[in-house]
Amino acid sequence: MLVMVGCGLLALAGLLIIGIWGGHALTPPARTNGGFPLWEAFRRTLWWANVSLTAGITAGILLAGAGGRLVMRLLAATSPQEQGRLTEANETIGEITLNGTIGFIVFAGLFAGLATALLYSVLQRWLPSGRLGGAVFGSLLLVGLSAVEPLRAGNRDFQILGPGWLSVLAFGPLAVLHGMLVAAAAGRLSRAIPLLRRTRDLWAYAPLLGSLLLLLLSAPAAAGVVIGAIILAALAGTVVRWAAPNWEARWRQTWVTVAGRVVITVAVLAAVPAFTLSVSEILAARH
Repeated sequence: MLVMVGCGLLALAGLLIIGIWGGHALTPPARTNGGFPLWEAFRRTLWWANVSLTAGITAGILLAGAGGRLVMRLLAATSPQEQGRLTEANETIGEITLNGTIGFIVFAGLFAGLATALLYSVLQRWLPSGRLGGAVFGSLLLVGLSAVEPLRAGNRDFQILGPGWLSVLAFGPLAVLHGMLVAAAAGRLSRAIPLLRRTRDLWAYAPLLGSLLLLLLSAPAAAGVVIGAIILAALAGTVVRWAAPNWEARWRQTWVTVAGRVVITVAVLAAVPAFTLSVSEILAARH
């Protein structure tokens, strides 16, 4: 019982962050002139990594993790005849354990948060600002990715837990809220974290260090990938800064905005059939 209360408090904290900070748009630091190009690119890469990783871990723990665990408990409670059976993750239905909950939050929530935060960092350029941007991003996650997780029709848990309409009604809004939390956390962090300029700015990068340590303890390979990606991004930024000094002005041109939104729209429309099929199969599943 205490485990579920803890999950409820974590999920509530996520909703409060959305309510309080949901109107904050992600605001990159102003471009500075001069300085060693590699250092300039490296510190901007650190800034983006700090904002993205921290926002992703926040959303992953609070909603994808704790919120997802609450949904799984709800579905278990509405399927009393299935108590004692094993889920797809080899967890026993009806048993509430601290280790199982922590495992779900770390391995399901954490990686979902990191992946979606990275996606948000890429797409935020073409999303509306403020709360609408978070809602749009959450809707993109629902339609574009929920057929992979959490509304994956091939997940045999939907065959034994349900009813199907409750699964869709619970996991669907959770996916949208998760996207809104990623956007809200990233927006707030972008205003609080300065570009690394002096020693006293190092304190603001404690979340990045903490995120990397958490990854190192839970998934060393993933931590290595993230560190490697930061280094490669800094090198790529150096090359771009040298080859196209005015790329940011071109990046903000209207045609880039229109083209990006068209591409996103086409991608979402292409995902609609898979999303619809997945939801239909879950709704039709027998329990």
